[in-house]
Amino acid sequence: MGKMPLDRNQFRLGDAIQKFLKESGLEEKLQQHRVASFWDSVLEGKIAAATKYIKVKDGVVSVGLESSVARQELHMRKREVIAALNEKMGRDYVQDIRVH
Repeated sequence: MGKMPLDRNQFRLGDAIQKFLKESGLEEKLQQHRVASFWDSVLEGKIAAATKYIKVKDGVVSVGLESSVARQELHMRKREVIAALNEKMGRDYVQDIRVH
């Protein structure tokens, strides 16, 4: 069965959900949660184990790390990590990573 064309009184559910998320301010919170949930899978090993906290705001990921070795490794892999997070997100959301 093919898709029926929408008349002007109908809408797509996905479009309605996106509009609601954007208007309610929940879209940014959802994106923040998604970045944090992908962190461990993108950063296996020393960096993931040394992560104390992750905060995300406006595409900037702030990370607290317990280890200077992990800080150095993240600094060297920063572009790779940003690209991997954005790939998992399905869009260019993460713009920068700042280590604290």
